[in-house]
Amino acid sequence: LVREAAQARQSGDFAKAVAIAGQAAHEKLVHPLLLRVQAEALAVAGRYSEAGQLLNRALALAPNDALTITDIGRVLVAENRVDEAIRAFEAAVTVRPGLAVAWLELGSARDIVGDDAGARTAYEQARSLVPGDAEAWAALATIALRRGDVEQARPLAEEAARRRPDHPGAGLVLASADLE
Repeated sequence: LVREAAQARQSGDFAKAVAIAGQAAHEKLVHPLLLRVQAEALAVAGRYSEAGQLLNRALALAPNDALTITDIGRVLVAENRVDEAIRAFEAAVTVRPGLAVAWLELGSARDIVGDDAGARTAYEQARSLVPGDAEAWAALATIALRRGDVEQARPLAEEAARRRPDHPGAGLVLASADLE
């Protein structure tokens, strides 16, 4: 069941992954991945406290699982506990420095608290790990635009849009840069 849930999750079939995780829970099968899938479903439903409880159970089973730590950080952000989330994301990238999603989430959380330099560093790390992903490019463009640096913001946003033409952040930065 664990393998089936992982395959469903990776293929983008979240509903199937949740159903498999539910079946496993019914059968009293406990595995960090299954707990993470169940937690994600709870978080999507706005049930953050319950999601956090499942993620903490998953972390107890696999203390160095950077994906679980990252998911805990996401729940903390949703609960507006951003300083705690930053610590979780920092722990995730310490455990697994090559996990781009943890760097993106760290950048986003630092961005929320107004730490532009810290956010920029995290986004740059994410971009270096997965240069084809538009998220870090768009986030860096947004930070540059916020600083008033249109000359830096425009090429970053153009690169994000090239990588994902429908990226809303890239489009917003480009539209704003056109107004400058």
